[in-house]
Amino acid sequence: MGLLFLLLIILLLATAGILGFVVKVALGVAVGLVAAVMLLVWAVKRRVRRALFGTTRPRAQWRRVPGSRVEVLDRGEPPVPGERPLR
Repeated sequence: MGLLFLLLIILLLATAGILGFVVKVALGVAVGLVAAVMLLVWAVKRRVRRALFGTTRPRAQWRRVPGSRVEVLDRGEPPVPGERPLR
């Protein structure tokens, strides 16, 4: 019964000439929902990963070079030779 009702609605929309518009709106809503779910999953995954493992990079700090008035951005310890640096 439900399928017959759906077919009747589609037939009426097609005869009225607005079936294309209804399909475009439905497709837009579906794409928007998929994008929203993907964004929500990414945000939750990122928060859980940061809660479990913390930040992967040491926090950068400004420091003054001894004997100078120049300040430099200290990004932590220098990388170990042969090891891949963090981005």
